[in-house]
Amino acid sequence: MSLTRKAATAAKPGRRVRQDLAAALAEREAELAEARRQQAATAEILRVISQTPTDPQPVFERIVATAARALRCDMAVVLVREGDVYVHTAAATPEGLMTDFARERFPIDASANFPSRAFLGKTMLHLPDWSQIDLPKHERYIHETFGIASALYWPLLRGDECVGVLVFAGRRANSFGPSEIAHAESFRDQAQIAIENARLFDELQARTQDLMEALEHQTATGEVLSAISRSPTEVQPVFDAIARSATELCGATSGGVDLLDRGLIHLAAHYNWSPEALEAMGQIYPAPPSRGFASARAILTRSVIHIPDISEDREYTATPVIEIGFRSVLAVPMLRDGQPIGAIALVRLEPRPFSDRQIALLQTFAEQA
Repeated sequence: MSLTRKAATAAKPGRRVRQDLAAALAEREAELAEARRQQAATAEILRVISQTPTDPQPVFERIVATAARALRCDMAVVLVREGDVYVHTAAATPEGLMTDFARERFPIDASANFPSRAFLGKTMLHLPDWSQIDLPKHERYIHETFGIASALYWPLLRGDECVGVLVFAGRRANSFGPSEIAHAESFRDQAQIAIENARLFDELQARTQDLMEALEHQTATGEVLSAISRSPTEVQPVFDAIARSATELCGATSGGVDLLDRGLIHLAAHYNWSPEALEAMGQIYPAPPSRGFASARAILTRSVIHIPDISEDREYTATPVIEIGFRSVLAVPMLRDGQPIGAIALVRLEPRPFSDRQIALLQTFAEQA
């Protein structure tokens, strides 16, 4: 064998080694590039979570938009459970959010659609080739409309409850291999963080609301008891304190305390009434119990009367107060041994209903009175 042929033969193994090394290096660089893309996507979603900790919707939109690009799938959708149905909440393609995607509601029924199987099974569902399985009517529509041929469903769990499903879909069969499924799971984890953040915020708000209501009740009781302690033999200071505290704590424009005496209702105390309002009251009082105005109706029926807009109440006949602009009215009867002795009434100059909390608070004042 000539020296030239020997050298060429010896060079072949070395060339293969270099080629193998180059291929391995290229593969490693591709893996690192993909890892950096995943890290960037995760960082972006976490940034949105930190900016909107109380609202999962912006996070859902970021997740589907990012996932559609990162997984190179043709569609990503967030489905949220509402009772016995699920709702399309956010959707995206690699081109961006599908802003015209209808927020349709679909029954959670395993025989009716594939997402329901993930909702009910509470485990990841991978259907790699729709051509090999029987499609429910819903999926036949998805296939015909969007060309979807493969889908991956990741349930969003809160404890033992499935509150949503993150769907990834592709137009070709076997769109999702092991690496795509693992990456999709990370998007699922981020969606669950957003849902949990919103739940914790709602829980904190509810607790804060409970504390505020307890504080308001304590404040109401304290102010009235303070008035009683200062004037143990007089009721007028107590009625004045009730009218003022009830008006302020319930967010009313003005308030008053009415007393029933010998079959007629009299204005016993008032707070923040304008001269025009006092003049209008003078045209109404004294008056017998009736359905003509809120406090008279509360005394007549011995029940809470809440009129969100008196201009729409045909039984409200107290024309003078209508003419000066009263709109929303709340009246609670004061009872002694089950018999009415008066009422506390609050009014607003705009048609804005009183909340359940405010109604309960006014009942507390009535009990004290």
